Amino acid sequence: MVVYNHVPLSSPRSIRILTLHPAADRSAIISCDLNEVSMDEKPRYSALSYTWGGESLIFPVHCAGALLLTTRNCLDALIQLRGHETPKVLWIDSLCIDQTSTTEAIAERSQQIIMMGEIYKNAYSVIAWLGASDGPVINAMLLIEHLMTRVDVIHAVDRLKQTIGALGSGSYYFGGWKEAMLLQFYLTGLLSAERDLSIRESFSSIGDGTPTKPRASHVLGFARQKGAKCDKDRVFALLSILKELKYETFKPDYNMSTEEIYRKSALMAIENDHDLMILFQVPSDSRRPGLCSWVPDWTDLGYQDSDLRTAIERGQFAAAGPSNSSWSFSEDHLCLNLSGKLIDSIAHRSGVINMMRGKELFTAHSTAVNVGVDHDGPGLAAGTTILRETNRAIEILKSWIEIASRHAEYPTGEPIRTALRRTMTYDIPQENGVENIGEIFDAWYNIMTADELDVGAMALGIVRTGGGILPKMVKDAYLRKRMQRVPEEQRILRALMYDDRVIRYTSIAATASKGKCFFTTERAYMGTAPDFVQVGDRIALVAGLSMPLILRPVYGGYQLITHAYVHGMMYGETWPENPAELSYITLV
Repeated sequence: MVVYNHVPLSSPRSIRILTLHPAADRSAIISCDLNEVSMDEKPRYSALSYTWGGESLIFPVHCAGALLLTTRNCLDALIQLRGHETPKVLWIDSLCIDQTSTTEAIAERSQQIIMMGEIYKNAYSVIAWLGASDGPVINAMLLIEHLMTRVDVIHAVDRLKQTIGALGSGSYYFGGWKEAMLLQFYLTGLLSAERDLSIRESFSSIGDGTPTKPRASHVLGFARQKGAKCDKDRVFALLSILKELKYETFKPDYNMSTEEIYRKSALMAIENDHDLMILFQVPSDSRRPGLCSWVPDWTDLGYQDSDLRTAIERGQFAAAGPSNSSWSFSEDHLCLNLSGKLIDSIAHRSGVINMMRGKELFTAHSTAVNVGVDHDGPGLAAGTTILRETNRAIEILKSWIEIASRHAEYPTGEPIRTALRRTMTYDIPQENGVENIGEIFDAWYNIMTADELDVGAMALGIVRTGGGILPKMVKDAYLRKRMQRVPEEQRILRALMYDDRVIRYTSIAATASKGKCFFTTERAYMGTAPDFVQVGDRIALVAGLSMPLILRPVYGGYQLITHAYVHGMMYGETWPENPAELSYITLV
């Protein structure tokens, strides 16, 4: 059987709709027809919303006597939707739009993506397909349908909560309910508020009355968590929605490179949001080559909200004081000019902490305490990896102390220890919930800088004293012998665990510092940043941004590397009072 070839559409306002033929036998091969219709004629059809993921078009269906290829997930949906006796009229992007790589097909996809919002909005119904289901989820959906008819509202709500729990644990083809629907939930709320004044007013009355119109950069950021067969669709799929939310968008064109599309999306976000907050979405663990340094890579997950490498956009910090963003683009829109000031340069940097949160820390503690003297025990083997990473993190924190201690005083006039404590914890409010934080930090600091014997004594719970009749040399030798009972790699952790408050501070500091390196500057400031910075990178304060940026000098300007916490610059302390001191900084 020959491969199906889409007949070119006769009008920019045309689409194809699919007629799904019925079959009494569920195992029968899918059979359909494709026909051109004009959107101006208001055709009646149901639109299928589903995920491609990373799937290829390799599963055949019969279309007009030829083979039309689709994805496994789409095929599952067709099998589920096919009637026994009555044809169904559907619009499905992977089948109704020519997916080949010919010049005509690429032009068609560019035109059809412009109409995508209209296609879904004017559909008789939209079918949300999450993938082939399982028993618990089928039962949960049937229960929802039953509960919607109940008069006993309280009982129905209780059962509905249980049902949602079942959906949350369900194993759909592309993951659980929450993961599959996160972006949809977000966009549904935004579009409901846009279309219904009463909903918009009720939303804006919550909290501080913040307007419900979202930031374009946030909408784009949500798409990072979604799969896409074509990386261009991470942006193109959202343009119709952004347009309905009253944003100025750009015309999609599949002939553009992915790098150009992502740059246009960043430019679009800056112009619509009227600020530069999108720059905080640039840092990520992996970036595609060829992107302008000020453009986020939407194919990489970036930093999620629980990751403390994420920039704090507003509220806690105000590195540029009360200033507003000011920017311009080069004529070719490849360079972004920012208003700001280069403040300092990075002089030294440390290693990065790749772990540890509280759970990991206490797992390591359990390993060290429970099997501290059992070198071959199964418990030690089970906790070895976490214990090793914990010790590495502690050694890196010790190196932070060593780097900070090279300076006799801090530029703000604070004691070095105070500046270090606040830097290590990102100056996060959580630190304020710890009583006597300065005293606890000093105890932690003393353990981290103690000599080998003092650490060993604390690990064993021994209090070292200078008195007694035995010479110090004899007492030290006895202590060294006892220390052999505790493996060397476990001593510092057990010493830190000696005081619950101290280990709590260790957990706070390590959690806040996870994935970051520590650095000091030419002007003796200290800070932390995601692990991309190098000695010689510049620190810039940019109008309208709450955190400093790390920039790298290159030909034609600077590359944006990441945002950073720099103690003594976070609350406008070094922001120029005189606007004449500001200049344009060019990002390439």
